[in-house]
Amino acid sequence: MTKLFRLSFCLFLYFISAYISASPAIYESTVILDNQKAANSTDVLKQGLLQVLIKLTGKQDIDALLPIQQALEKPENYLIKYSTQITEDLTTQTKQRVSLQSYAASRVDLLLKNSKITLPSIDNSDAIDIRVGNINTLESYAQINNYLNTLAVINNVTIKQLNNGWLDLSISTKSGREALLNILKQDSKLVQDDQASAKVGQLDSSQSLQFRWN
Repeated sequence: MTKLFRLSFCLFLYFISAYISASPAIYESTVILDNQKAANSTDVLKQGLLQVLIKLTGKQDIDALLPIQQALEKPENYLIKYSTQITEDLTTQTKQRVSLQSYAASRVDLLLKNSKITLPSIDNSDAIDIRVGNINTLESYAQINNYLNTLAVINNVTIKQLNNGWLDLSISTKSGREALLNILKQDSKLVQDDQASAKVGQLDSSQSLQFRWN
């Protein structure tokens, strides 16, 4: 039974890795579910898409615009995929159900363009590539995604690939590289490990900082 589970999980990692590598750019959101809501209900997807739009534009009242209101009526038109996960609330240390949603960046960008909304400029010079090791469960991936989306200094998180237990991310920040690293150090959720790459098989030589999920 254990061997069958390991085989199934390895196959899952292979296919999700292939999907991430082949998929277009995406915007992600995380919506906490109550016991009565399905992860793909219109209301939950609406919350997820609105979360993406607010994060991109910084406009808390963006849903007051008619084109945005119309888009929020059919959020599935922008959705690529969703999943339901059980994660741990980092504040209360309690379990919670969340809907993880991925939206097509090209469709969302076109919506904002047609709505005459100009995105705030982001200083990509402060973008940081990180590699998180020991991602061997779907729950670990969900926890990392949920955690990073709670950090106010982060503008956007882009998934580059998931390969051999390593999750590669590119993070653009509002306050710069050092501010992000200081917050990660204080929280002790993502622990920097410069020697981590030596523990895994052959990886491409990059300047990504190595972390492990604590």
